[in-house]
Amino acid sequence: MTSTNQSVAWLFGRGCSVACGLHWTVPNWFKVFPRKWQIYFIKIFITRGMRGITIGTGPYRDLIDLLSARTKSGWSHQFITTNWDFLLQREIDNLNLSVKPKWLINSNVFHLNGSIEKWGDSSSRSKILLESDEHLLRNWSLEANKAYNFLIYQKIIVVAGMSFKCSVDREFLHSLNSVQDDLPIGDTLWIIVNRNIAELDAIGILLRQNFPQSKIISIQNSFEVWVSQGCMQIKGLEVIS
Repeated sequence: MTSTNQSVAWLFGRGCSVACGLHWTVPNWFKVFPRKWQIYFIKIFITRGMRGITIGTGPYRDLIDLLSARTKSGWSHQFITTNWDFLLQREIDNLNLSVKPKWLINSNVFHLNGSIEKWGDSSSRSKILLESDEHLLRNWSLEANKAYNFLIYQKIIVVAGMSFKCSVDREFLHSLNSVQDDLPIGDTLWIIVNRNIAELDAIGILLRQNFPQSKIISIQNSFEVWVSQGCMQIKGLEVIS
């Protein structure tokens, strides 16, 4: 596959954060508190967890180094996440870019479900959504709309470390499904990376239900190992050398 001005969308879930060393998860006892207090505690615990992770190391940095060095001319990448942390954004910022490189569409990571990160105009950013939230609580912010409008035109989407078990993530897929007859998202190649075979199979079924004309490559592997091996399926598409 060779072309000009083509792109790959990367959609990261919690499994990628775990691979980077952020093992914290929301404990059940949080649920006894009002929603606003749950979010308050989440911000505290994730901030603490991120402090213990060294910048410039780990699979996110390895991926950035791989894509920056080996992305072929005419291809570029956009990063999107459902995670509340900003580990990936931190790695991009650590590059100290003075000019946006050709391999990167946008130096900002789009957060679909909000982030604890503080920058820019908060009114344009996605609000934090909890796994227990109903999808109607989604704030279609400028940030979320940019991610959505990017995804619906993509022909290659990599999904790593996600399960789509919660309502807000499933409904986001359904929102993409609603335009599949008219836009490229209906004929997308999905590359799924997940070490859990049951989750991998479930995601494949879910994607086929929502996008019956799409193609799927399922990879039973951890995100960090797949990256360390050179993202061979991406290389096979001649996106990287």
